[in-house]
Parts: sequence; structure tokens; C-alpha cells
Amino acid sequence: MDKLNIWDELIQAERRLDPAATRQEMLNVSVAAYTGGAITGFLALLLSGWPAASFLTALAILAMVVVTTLFLHTSRRQVPIWVLVAQVPYAAILLSIAVWIDAHSSPGTLALFYVLISLYAFYFLKKWVASSFLLFAATLYASALIAKDVQDWLSQSILMLGSCITVSVVVTLLVKRVHRLATEDSLTGLANRRLWEALIRHEVASANRYKQTLSIALIDLDGFKGINDAHGHLHGDEILQQVSAALREVCRAGDTPARWGGDEFGLLLLKCDTRDARSIVNRLGDELGDIIRISAGIATWEPGKTADEMIREADRSLYESKSERIQIQAENSHTKAAPRLQAQD
Repeated sequence: MDKLNIWDELIQAERRLDPAATRQEMLNVSVAAYTGGAITGFLALLLSGWPAASFLTALAILAMVVVTTLFLHTSRRQVPIWVLVAQVPYAAILLSIAVWIDAHSSPGTLALFYVLISLYAFYFLKKWVASSFLLFAATLYASALIAKDVQDWLSQSILMLGSCITVSVVVTLLVKRVHRLATEDSLTGLANRRLWEALIRHEVASANRYKQTLSIALIDLDGFKGINDAHGHLHGDEILQQVSAALREVCRAGDTPARWGGDEFGLLLLKCDTRDARSIVNRLGDELGDIIRISAGIATWEPGKTADEMIREADRSLYESKSERIQIQAENSHTKAAPRLQAQD
């Protein structure tokens, strides 16, 4: 699975599985944005000599911003998601009115605030929804400039729209990079433990809905500490990279290999029962050849079983496998022994 797609999947999974956390994040960002806008607008009013009518209208807009901020801040647990989505066009309307009545600043000054609206929309909402809201905001901005009798309203509108799109794309890519670095193992390039376990929770939730088979495998490299001690950590890193390459080779489309920590790896196997999972792990042993021997613990989802229970079951199975010496055995009829996972009956 492509790394960016893995992260996108994780974001969507976390938001579906924990909507309360997403709502809280949206609230926090909204309160911060409205607070900053209210303070900036109030200072601008104090320092500018607006005509009385425009001043009162601007003051009314600021009052609405303050009321909105207080409402969001005091009603955190009661605010539904649709309100947090609807505030995007709401904020665009308030800002466009401010552009229309602004008698002093250049047309593009307040346009900077549209960037905040755009960032909020593209981070939290689906791309097509955010794009629709952005076009709505650009239309309002153009209408305000026309009503204000700005001659170059078209170029100003294009500049505003282009700036919002550019900043949103750049920030989205940077955020994805930061998140990817936080969820990717730097040595092997595989998903790290946090990402892997989050994806398991997502797939278990899907399995509960659609009753699809799901298995995970925890894999331990036998004698890896001895390799590090005898040949050095650089050689050990090469072994880890070879194992990660073998994991990618045996994975099917939709499966996710991960470095769980140290010399332990994980496999998330979709639409895969215990027998198929064991076959995949055996193929992994074949891929590794005589590079290193492995032990594995497998857990398969059953109705009602949680992701944490599956991970504990696989970890316990791996521990029992190693402690009872049920490890890789030779099965190649030619020269070198090929590793195989031996199942306990």
C-alpha cells in the first residue's frame, strides 16, 4: 500500500472510529481562529477612522464573531458535527460582508482571512466539500468587490482563490509529511507500531460491520541479538532491511507489513483466515532462506473480538512458540534448509 494512502486511510479511520476526538479538534481550531479574527478586527477598528455607519456594521460583525466564539467554547460537548461544517460558509459570509464595508484597507487585505477558512475546510472535510465551499467563498468575495465598485475585482478574486488553493495544498502536503514521519519506521520504511495498530482497529471495525475474515501475525527474528553482537549493528540493520523487503514481497494488495519494534514485525492480513495466514508466514520463511530464522504468532478475528485482544493473542502465541521451540524447521529437499512455521495442534 502506498505510504500516503496508508496515512490518508489512518486519518479517515481515526475520524470514523472516534468522531468525538475529531469534533474536539475542529472546535479547538475554530475557537482559536475566531478569537484571533476578533482580536485583529477589534484592533483594526480602534486604529482606523471609519465612517459611523461602516464602524457600526463592522462592530456588529465582530460581535457575531465573539458570540460564535463563546458559543463554541461553552458548548463543546453539545455542538454537532454539522454545525462545525456549516461554520465554513458562515465564516465566509461574515468575512465577505467585512470586505464590502471596509472603507480603508486595500481589497486584498481581508482576503488573507479566507486562507484560514480554506485551511480548515481542506484539513477536516472531504476534498469535494472543501472545494465547493472555497468556490462559494470566492463568489462571495467577488460579489463584495463588485458591490464595492472595485475595478479589478476579477483579478483580485482570482488572486484570492489561487492563494487559498496554493496554501491549502502546500500545508496539506507538509502535514502529511509530518504525520508520515510519525507513522513510518525510518530504517525499513514500513509502517510503525502506531500506524499498524490504528489500521488494525479500523479493519476490526470493518470486520464487525461486514463480517469479513481478518488475521494478524507477529514475527520475531530468532537469534537477532547474537547477530548484532557478533557482526555489529550495521549488519543487523541490513538484516532488518532484508526482512522488510521479504515482507513486502509476500504481502498481497491491501495487506500492511510493519515493524512492531526492535526485531519484531507485524502483518495485517485482510480476508485471510488462520490457515492462509500461516501459509503467508511460511512463504516469508522461504523468502528469507538462510538469512535468518523466524518465529511467529497468529491471531484471527472472530465476532466480538477487539483489536487489542487480537494483538495480545498474537503476542501470546509468539511467546509460546518461542518458549516451546516451535520455530522454523528445514523442509528443502535439496541443499539449504528452507524455513517453515510449525503450527501447534
